[in-house]
Amino acid sequence: MSSKKQRILDAALQLFAERGIESTATAQIAATAGVAKGTLFHHFENKAALVDELFVHLKQSLRLALFGENENHAGCVSTEPALSDSYLQLKSVWLSGMHWAMANPVAMAFFCQVHFHPASHHRNMSIAETFAPLEERIILARHAGVVAALDLIIIRDFCHHHFLHCAHFVIDAKHAQCISQLDYINTSFDMLWRAIGGQTPPFSDSKKRRR
Repeated sequence: MSSKKQRILDAALQLFAERGIESTATAQIAATAGVAKGTLFHHFENKAALVDELFVHLKQSLRLALFGENENHAGCVSTEPALSDSYLQLKSVWLSGMHWAMANPVAMAFFCQVHFHPASHHRNMSIAETFAPLEERIILARHAGVVAALDLIIIRDFCHHHFLHCAHFVIDAKHAQCISQLDYINTSFDMLWRAIGGQTPPFSDSKKRRR
């Protein structure tokens, strides 16, 4: 990626997070990036295309944090996962996602805005690609009878919504006195696990806290 294009993406992320997508003009993005407006349109047809590419770029970063560079998907996971295996595998993904969110609060602010912005084919495809390795793990768990046989599209949408909400809560400092970040992250995963019909393993954090 050219340095000018990266500067445009960085400037767009900053301004979208601060001012909102609708309130940010392409001229402001170009000025913040230190490029001519014509240069911006050389790389992006319009603001919608810029929003889509920024979204895809950030989702790729999130996917790398969730699953690493070696994405052999189901090949890395037992084909008949036990209850404890599935729980720990999915929780590892959840923890990685929360850590990425806390390290990238500006990106999360952008994601939350885009979530309520008119969807596009590119963004929908990016979401599907981001969560594909997770879905393969869920399929294996479903075949093993560890989680409920729910529609994968519903699971994907729920996981995405739940992740955005929980990440926003963890990043928002005003909630720090209500519950610790660690307790919230653990509890929010247990809620996700139960929502997809997962059985609670005997060693889960939620059971430890009840003792």
